[in-house]
Amino acid sequence: MIAEWMAYWLTLSALVAVAALVGDRACRMARRPLRWVWMIGLTLCVTAPFAAGGGRWAWHALTASARALPVHHAAPVPRLPVTTIVRIKAQHMESPLAALDPCLVAAWVLASLAMATKLVDASRRMARAQRDWTSATVEACPVLIAPDTGPAVAGWLRPRIVLPAWALHASRIDLELIVLHESEHVRARDPRLLLYAAAMVVLLPWNVVLWWLVHRLRRAIELDCDARVLRHAPDVAAYGALLIEVGRRATTGSAVMLAPLSAGHTLLEQRIHMMTNRPMRNSLLAALALCALSAAPAAAGTLVPQPAVTHPAIHAPWMARTPGGDSASLAAVLAMKSALRNLIVAQEQYFAEHGQYAPDVARMTHYATSAGLHIRFTWSSGYAYVATATDDGYPGATCVVYIGWIPASAWPATRVEHQTGDEGAPACDGDGKSAHARWGAYARASIVSQLARLAAAQEKAHAAHGVYPGDAGQIRANRFDPALHFTFLQADSASWVVRAAYDGEPGKSCVMWGGAAPASRVATDAAHRTGDSDTPVCDDF
Repeated sequence: MIAEWMAYWLTLSALVAVAALVGDRACRMARRPLRWVWMIGLTLCVTAPFAAGGGRWAWHALTASARALPVHHAAPVPRLPVTTIVRIKAQHMESPLAALDPCLVAAWVLASLAMATKLVDASRRMARAQRDWTSATVEACPVLIAPDTGPAVAGWLRPRIVLPAWALHASRIDLELIVLHESEHVRARDPRLLLYAAAMVVLLPWNVVLWWLVHRLRRAIELDCDARVLRHAPDVAAYGALLIEVGRRATTGSAVMLAPLSAGHTLLEQRIHMMTNRPMRNSLLAALALCALSAAPAAAGTLVPQPAVTHPAIHAPWMARTPGGDSASLAAVLAMKSALRNLIVAQEQYFAEHGQYAPDVARMTHYATSAGLHIRFTWSSGYAYVATATDDGYPGATCVVYIGWIPASAWPATRVEHQTGDEGAPACDGDGKSAHARWGAYARASIVSQLARLAAAQEKAHAAHGVYPGDAGQIRANRFDPALHFTFLQADSASWVVRAAYDGEPGKSCVMWGGAAPASRVATDAAHRTGDSDTPVCDDF
C-alpha cells in the first residue's frame, strides 16, 4: 500500500513539475516574478494526492477500502465455492507490495529525522558563527562582517546580511549593488521561502521531484532578486560584471548560508542572460497561451488512478446484542459465510455499474440466496455497508460481514457470541471462537467505571445537602452503550444502593452501596454477590 502511494505521489509530482516548468516560461515572457510559480508547484507536490479527484474521491478513499472488481458483463453471480471467493477477495484487498510497508515507513521516518537533524544542526552552526562576526553599518544598512563568508543572507526568521571583509574594499558602486541585492532578499522574505521549502523536503525526503522543485525555487529567487535590483539601479553592465566578480571571489562558507549573491556557473549564465535578453513581441499573448497550456498536466493528474485506501472501523465490542440460542450446524455456518462472500462479489459488481454499493438486496438483480437463508443490511452508505445472514433452521445464530468504514453505532457483531471479523471476512456464531468473554470484560468495566463516578458524585452531594440523591439521571450518559441502565433501590440521608444491568445480559447485574450499611444487603441477580461500601460487585458476564 505504501509503495503504491509513493508511486502515485511521484506521478502527480511529475505532472505538477511539468506544469510549473511551463508556468515559469510564461512568467519569464511576461516579465513576472518566478518564485511564486515554484512555490505553488512545491505546495501542490505535497498536497496533490489529497486534492486529486476532488471531494468525491476524498470521501470515497476515506470510507471504502475495496473498490470495484473488473467486471466486463452483467452475468448472474454463481454460488462459488468458498475457496474461490476467498482467493478473489484476497487478490482484491491485498497489495503484493504490502510486505514492504514496514520497511518503507521506517526508511521514511529515518530519512525525515536525518533531514530535520541536519536542518537544526545547520541553524545552530550559523548561530555560533554569527557570534564571531563583527556588526557594522554599510550604506545605512546593518550588516555582519565575516572574514571570508558571503555576500549572503544568514538566518531563517531574523535574517542578517553577511559581507566578506574583501567587499569593504570594493568600489562604492559595487558595494551599493551588493548591499542592495542582499537587502532585496531580506525585504522579500526569501529566507522564509527557503525554510518552507526545507520543511517540505523534511516531510517527503524520498520525493525526488520535490528536490528538483526546491532547486528551481532557489534559481527563481535569485532571478527575481536580480530583476528587483535592476529596477532600482538599471546599470546592467555594472551589475553583470559584479556578479562575475563575486562568483569568482565569494564563498558561502557552509550550508547554513541562505540566498547568496554568488552562484554556480550555470545559474550565473542564466542570470546574465535574463538581464540582457530583450522581451519578444507579443510576449503577453504567448505567456497567456503557456498559462493555459500549464493546466493540461494538472488535468492529466485527475486521470491517474488512485490506490485503494483502507481505514479500520471503530472497534466497539461492548455494544450490546440480544442473545439467542447458540445452535448452528457447521453446514449452516458455511452456507451463511458463502452467502456473504457471494454478496461481497455481487456488491462489487453493483459498485462497478452504479458507482456506489446497493442499499438493499432487492436492488441486486444478479444475487440470490438459498431457500431459508436471509441476507439483511443492518447499515449501509454509498461506500460502506454491514450485512447479516440468518438461517430459518437455526434462528439463534447469525453471521456478519462489513466493507468500508463503519461508525461505532453500527459496529457489526453476531447475535450470540458478539463475533466481529476483519473487513471482508464473515464472522459467525457457532464457529467455536466465542468472543463473549472479551465482550463481557468490556461491559463489566464500563459498569464499574460508571459506578465509581457515581460514588464520588453521591458523596459530594451528601456533603453539600446532607442527603444522598436518588436520581439516576445524574450518572454521566454512556454515549457508547445506551443498553446500560442504573436503578436506585435506596437513597436517603444515611445510605444509598444502586443496581446496574445490561440489556445484553438479562438476569445479571452489578450492585453498589455507600454511606451507612443498609438494613438489608442487596446482592447481584445471578451469583448473589455483595460488596463493601463504595465497592461495586458484579456477576460474571
